[in-house]
Formats: sequence, structure tokens, C-alpha cells
Amino acid sequence: MAKSPSACFVRLGIATASDGHNALAMLVRRLLFLYRYVLRFGFLDGVLGLIYCGFQAVQMFHAKAKIYELNSKRTEEWCTRAEE
Repeated sequence: MAKSPSACFVRLGIATASDGHNALAMLVRRLLFLYRYVLRFGFLDGVLGLIYCGFQAVQMFHAKAKIYELNSKRTEEWCTRAEE
């Protein structure tokens, strides 16, 4: 019987979503958008400033999503090798 991925993560010592790291990362990304738009005066550029800060936020999301995807693929490979 195949083990659940979360059990494999725990066995390998890999952090799971329950450790609060993902929530902190989401908060930092949102604060970074607010920092760029409000504290760096992006709002003075009007709609163009909003679009620019939005594009930066989306770019960061895509980069973090790709990192997550690569890490999850690597973890799945480790779990399948450990079960063999």
C-alpha cells in the first residue's frame, strides 16, 4: 500500500504546510506589494504604478510557484525511491 505524501515528507524531515511557513511567505509577499505601492510612492504614478507593482507581484508569484513545483517533484522522487 502506498504511503501518503505527507507521511513521506515527515519521514524525510521536509517542512509541510502546517508549520506556518507558507502563511508567513504569503504575508511577506502581500506586504512587499504594499511596500512598493504605498511606501515607495507607486500610487503617485496612478494606474501605471498600480500595474507595475501588480506585475512585480505576479512575477514573484510565478517564481515562487516554479520553485515549489521543482521542490515537490524532487520530493516525490525521493519518496518513491525510499519506498522501494
